[in-house]
Amino acid sequence: MPDDDTSAWGLALELLAWITVPLALLMGFAYVSITYFMPQPYAGVVLQEGIQYVSARRFETHGLEALTASSNAIERKAWPAPEVASGTPSTVTVLIHGYNAQEGKVALYFADLTASLRIDARHVGPLIVFDWPAIAVPHDELPAAERIRRDMYSYMRNSWGQPAYEFTMYKTDQQKAESVGVAAFAIFLKQLSARPDITVHVIAHSMGCYLLSRTMQQHPAAFSRVGSMIWLAPDVDAAVIGEPWFRAVVDTLRTGLFVYYSRNDTTLSVLSRAANGAPRLGATGRSDGGAPIRKLEFIDMTSELGVDAVHTGYLRKNSPSLPLIAKQIATTR
Repeated sequence: MPDDDTSAWGLALELLAWITVPLALLMGFAYVSITYFMPQPYAGVVLQEGIQYVSARRFETHGLEALTASSNAIERKAWPAPEVASGTPSTVTVLIHGYNAQEGKVALYFADLTASLRIDARHVGPLIVFDWPAIAVPHDELPAAERIRRDMYSYMRNSWGQPAYEFTMYKTDQQKAESVGVAAFAIFLKQLSARPDITVHVIAHSMGCYLLSRTMQQHPAAFSRVGSMIWLAPDVDAAVIGEPWFRAVVDTLRTGLFVYYSRNDTTLSVLSRAANGAPRLGATGRSDGGAPIRKLEFIDMTSELGVDAVHTGYLRKNSPSLPLIAKQIATTR
């Protein structure tokens, strides 16, 4: 019996070694790969000079982080709210990107708009890009090998591969905006608004407006220091303007909410409507025919933006929307 017990223990130790050693090697390989060979966050990104970037991509584990450029990488450090001397009025403008804004696209997403604000609006306060964790990559931006692999797989299964992929990516970003994005932005806005002499303006594009609307619904008190909001091509249910919580927050704004829309925006009128099952505010404007809503203004850009690339046209260089946005920010300090 003792020999049998010894044999059993020896077999158990050998079995444990067979499991533990490969597992340790695998973990070591993964650590080395991630530490030394995986692309660094924001790899290759060149931050715009004079623009602050606040990242919520690691919000659940690291909180809000400020991005700063070092010699060969982007460093992420805990974000401190901008310090303003007591009694000195300051205007802070926050920009929130939409869908299809991976780490590599964040720096240039609002490049033309921020340039317009500096020149046309003579903006002197901080300009902050709030980077929520949008991760979707459209099908036509996938690497060629990955795109072909997905297309072949869909062909063999006789399925609608590209539409299904795009729908999944869209819903993934929408869920990120509604969960991590809302929680992070509420904290960001509360910290930013801590001083009573600060006025915050918020400009959002596309799904960034969806993030804002959810924050308005869940954290209305966070908007106490917001002077104005500008929504560009808002990917938001058109019926939201009838919600009591929406009207209550808009009414607290010093100037109000300006909604830019175009009836030629097929990204919203076709694709987003199909994904959400309801008309989108950025493609309809106000369509309920009701009485005017206090501090809510719609700007129809249908004719000005034309029919080509309308959804991103609000942000392009020389877009007719840029001087209008700059004027609104300049007159609501």
